[in-house]
Amino acid sequence: MIKYVMISIIIRTKDEEKNIGQVLSSVCAQEIPHKIEVIVVDSGSSDKTLDIAKKHDVKVLSIPESKFSYGYSLNYGIRQSSGDIICSLSAHCIPEDNSWLFELVKPVIEKKAHATYGRQIPVTGMNPFEEVFLNKHFPTDEKREGRVSFSNANCAFTRKMWDEIKFDEHIPSWEDYLWYLLAKDRFVFQYAPNACVIHTHSFSVERLTRTAYRDGRAFRYMKDKYEVDILGNVSSAVGKLRYIMKDISSHTAFLLRKGYLSYLFVVPFVKIYSYLNYWKGYHSDGVITGTERGRFFGETDKKNLRIERKCTVSFIIPNWNHRQLLHECISSIYNTVGDLSHEIIVVDNASADDSAGHIRETFPEVMWLQNDRNLGYAKAINLGITVSKGDFLFLLNNDVKLTGNTSERLKSFLDKHPDAGAVAPMLYYPDGRMQISCRRFPTLSALLLETLNINSIGSFHKWKLTIGEHLNSGIVLQPMASALMVERRCWELVGPLDEGFPIFFNDVDWCYRLYKYTDYKIYLCPEAKAIHHEGASVKRLGYRKKVEFYKGLLRFYRKHFPFSAQKSNFRIVI
Repeated sequence: MIKYVMISIIIRTKDEEKNIGQVLSSVCAQEIPHKIEVIVVDSGSSDKTLDIAKKHDVKVLSIPESKFSYGYSLNYGIRQSSGDIICSLSAHCIPEDNSWLFELVKPVIEKKAHATYGRQIPVTGMNPFEEVFLNKHFPTDEKREGRVSFSNANCAFTRKMWDEIKFDEHIPSWEDYLWYLLAKDRFVFQYAPNACVIHTHSFSVERLTRTAYRDGRAFRYMKDKYEVDILGNVSSAVGKLRYIMKDISSHTAFLLRKGYLSYLFVVPFVKIYSYLNYWKGYHSDGVITGTERGRFFGETDKKNLRIERKCTVSFIIPNWNHRQLLHECISSIYNTVGDLSHEIIVVDNASADDSAGHIRETFPEVMWLQNDRNLGYAKAINLGITVSKGDFLFLLNNDVKLTGNTSERLKSFLDKHPDAGAVAPMLYYPDGRMQISCRRFPTLSALLLETLNINSIGSFHKWKLTIGEHLNSGIVLQPMASALMVERRCWELVGPLDEGFPIFFNDVDWCYRLYKYTDYKIYLCPEAKAIHHEGASVKRLGYRKKVEFYKGLLRFYRKHFPFSAQKSNFRIVI
């Protein structure tokens, strides 16, 4: 006979408008026989977090930002709850499926454990530094090595535990691990690898260094107040050096294994800068005062970021041996950009023609980034965006010519559609024919119907959209990135293009990550038009074009639908 219990899910928020809708929708869709209540504890969101939360069947509580700490916020939510079991979930952790909650609380309900913590899966390519940490501490099975990585980003525990041991409300971070240390001798903790959430933190040097500073203060706080020395033998000079070298080498090995080559050169600098911030935090007072809370707990202020930026739209154009087409592309921008403040960034992949000299002489205001070899499309785009300043990023192939007021139309479309993270114009061939530029994701059924030239069979559709579907416009899954305007906040959430796809499928992969891990949508705007000399660069690859296409397709499948040893089958989405 099933004993029914009440489960209270506590979610802490601060400016989480991009994730909270998807998180709450997933939470409310959980398949579990027990009654649940969802409590959102917000600490001063200035975006649409609260508006989105109130559309769901949840209780919304607010606390002043000046009172926020991770421990205080969680304790406050639990005090307002009525559950026998408490579940804590971060607002940037999206349950992977509808069985997440069942798998998380099952050991507690069956009295095999007093507390559980589930697996956190990083978004591939979004934040390599976080991938290293999460893959190490939250493996796919119950066999774990090293310290217990209890985290209240995805955990459950009995109210009895919390009644006896509250979360420390003064420690700057690591309140969950401190709670584990205080409780582990009296209560049983169990890892639940099947209770999976998707962890969606994008890479930011500012976030990394702020976290390091906060961690330093937390470690010092634990040592001074609880005589807990997490560092152990790392405290000595030799221990510190050994730890740093091991940490950098493990990150380097991971980046090489994953193919994140663009991060290799920054690893030593980013890590050492983080260690310096950690040292600074460790040698300061461990308690963060109210006036510091916004600085050390808050996310980057998106509004301030917008004010600091120098322009509205950044045009990012990769180039390889196409001087004339590039000239026409840049001219079309100037002829159509209107009153939009803008910048044009060309990233050249070691062209052998005189593209550099010609463009610099003809358009001296264009920013020219010169690579000493052909690094591929994805790396060129990522490099251009890294140095860009616009709130909107317009990715353009050098064989695209804008017409009319396309840039203004696309920017206006994004402004009017808050769910839109990216929008594409309608593309035409130079002779005026409409170009089939939008596709579904390349599932086996879609590719088979495409090969057979069958539009649809039942609920299955071919890969490329028909002309009629293009004319109907609206939400699309995957437009070609030949011409695509992306809101910067969306780009930072999804992450850069995966540079493991040097030619084909880097845009497919990016669109798939947006579709799977965010609430953003991609639209096709037929009122915005552009001319596209399709494949001007890749045509010169000859027979290698097909080879590179299938290499990209295979890598896409391996990345998103990998072989699963647990299920003993090859996971393919139909």
